[in-house]
Amino acid sequence: MSSDDVQKAEQEHINTMVALQQLLRNGFIAVPYGDNPTQPEELGFVRLRWDIQDLIRVYGADQASAVRLVGGQPKERTEGHARDVAKEVLGWPQIVSASGDRLS
Repeated sequence: MSSDDVQKAEQEHINTMVALQQLLRNGFIAVPYGDNPTQPEELGFVRLRWDIQDLIRVYGADQASAVRLVGGQPKERTEGHARDVAKEVLGWPQIVSASGDRLS
């Protein structure tokens, strides 16, 4: 691996960590999954507001999925790179209708 590749990988890792920290700054709670909490196999992020539940599972830096439940029903979904999933979830509307639909 060349020096440029290493630098690029390090920068991508930093960008992913910053995106995950943004989740914490926006009211998410992090939950480690696995036998050793200091070296989790996966990370979960949860934010509960009224009857809205935003749930994210991070399987690795390059793989994550998220769902928004309103009244127990899925209303939004995304998956992909952890950094992109975090950014997309933070872009979901803060306020939704009683049925969980986006308000215009």
